[in-house]
Amino acid sequence: MCNIRKIEVQMKRKETYLDIEFIEPFMPMIRSMEFAFSSTLQKYFDDKEVTIILRSTLEYFNLAKKELPDVGPDSPWLKNMIGITYEISLWRELLKRKMSVMKSSILTQETLAMISQKQNSPDRIEKIGTMLCSRAFVEKIAARSHKREYPDDWVFDCVLPDTNDDFQIGMDIYKCPIGRLCERLNADEFFPYLCLNDYVIHGMIGISLVRTKTLAHGADFCDFRLTYTGKSCREIITEMSTVEEFSNK
Repeated sequence: MCNIRKIEVQMKRKETYLDIEFIEPFMPMIRSMEFAFSSTLQKYFDDKEVTIILRSTLEYFNLAKKELPDVGPDSPWLKNMIGITYEISLWRELLKRKMSVMKSSILTQETLAMISQKQNSPDRIEKIGTMLCSRAFVEKIAARSHKREYPDDWVFDCVLPDTNDDFQIGMDIYKCPIGRLCERLNADEFFPYLCLNDYVIHGMIGISLVRTKTLAHGADFCDFRLTYTGKSCREIITEMSTVEEFSNK
């Protein structure tokens, strides 16, 4: 009995640590997402149904967050993973209401674009965009990923352009915890569509993203190719046929 009690205490401490150290700093982001989705969901549902959807989404998120892959507190994309956990929670509710995964993706892309537009000033866009396309930054986080300090964290290489290449900086991503998260939450069908968020997120901070394949489609790596344009672009993907990674699956 003592050993069982000890294990229960350790598990409770782990959950408390996860909430405080990992999740709590990002709860303002989750509340912002909830507020933004309350607006975009009104295109499809009445106010009462929107309230029910958002309440159920948050309830599931509070369960799903305990399944987060272990990427450590300093992973550069931890914020993205927590946001995606909320999106998975929402998409489950939308699927129950017969909304397709593609429509859920479009709704989410529109919502993320709205959030980015409200939160990012031109100066902030320039600062973030130039940093994410900086060789020094990408080489630094790529080198860190290969240390494999945490079992589930992203692993990727920095890719520099050759003479004939027309991108600024690239990343070949060999391991992505979003796939593991989807697997744990029985949401594998969401994985490829969640990746479409990358286009609107990068576009809104003035980065052109070109990608021909992803792990979500069974490729051996995701080939991100980035170029900072300085022009914020609301690039919403509405047709799978327009995205090369879906054509190459």
